[in-house]
Amino acid sequence: MSAPVFFHVQHLLGIGHLQRVLHIAEALAREGIAATIVTGGPPVAGLPIPPGLKIIQLPPVRARDARFELVDEAGQPLGDALKTARRRALLAAFAETRPGLVVIEGFPFARRAFRFELDPLIAAARQAGARIACSVRDVIQRRDDPARHREIIARVRDEFAAVLVHGDPCFIPFDASFSAAEAIADRLVYTGYVAPPAGPAGGAAASAGEVLV
Repeated sequence: MSAPVFFHVQHLLGIGHLQRVLHIAEALAREGIAATIVTGGPPVAGLPIPPGLKIIQLPPVRARDARFELVDEAGQPLGDALKTARRRALLAAFAETRPGLVVIEGFPFARRAFRFELDPLIAAARQAGARIACSVRDVIQRRDDPARHREIIARVRDEFAAVLVHGDPCFIPFDASFSAAEAIADRLVYTGYVAPPAGPAGGAAASAGEVLV
């Protein structure tokens, strides 16, 4: 049996990132690959969890609003105690899982505010010999900052085996929003768009004459 896959995902406003990771983990389970998801956003009630998937909830952090100011459950700025608790729980989960692959959602292209826990996770993964991948959507927030681009490129080349781009380069290539993508072209892996398995053809939705835009 393949070594487990360990996901770190942090949703801040919506739950799209978490939903995507759940679909990926469900696909892995169908191939006989166990997955552990460590989630750091607010708990989501009623979210369907695929069988056999392990979910570990860190002390939750969310964005106060679209400016992405980070706050805890009580709406207060993040304190050292919360950061320490999250970091310890994350590293304990990694040690217990002993994964062959660690998939970090967004970082280093995003989620820089979580370096207090992601840097130690990356260090632990490298020490244990686990491969590290970044999971990122095809369109990221554009930043025309050469220094920031150099930092991202250096981290990807030094620490990440792959950048999993959830999209299709024939539709939207990654360099449309990350202009320095050519410097990490050998790390980019386009996965296609992540979605639930297709239902049976010819169902009610297909015959309703609806158009999705």
